[in-house]
Amino acid sequence: MSVGRLIDRAMSRPQCNCTQAGAVKPIPAAYEHAMQAARLLVASYVRGLRNCGSVDWSDVDDAHYWALKATRASQRLIQKERAAARKAGHAAPRR
Repeated sequence: MSVGRLIDRAMSRPQCNCTQAGAVKPIPAAYEHAMQAARLLVASYVRGLRNCGSVDWSDVDDAHYWALKATRASQRLIQKERAAARKAGHAAPRR
């Protein structure tokens, strides 16, 4: 099995059990974007190894784009949770 397939298989779903009390809920959009960034970085690294250590910067740029999307998606969810907590009169959870 190739390295890429092993990584995809190992990281194909969130690694938390969200049914347990106090468990962290996965952030679907952020998770998917982060996984795409990870896949692109791994693929870029593997291609670089095949090209005698030369990494194509456009591959890294693509991974960076998806990493930024993951960061923004998680920030939006955290802001929504805080706003809902304020509206309900609770202290917002800190992450």
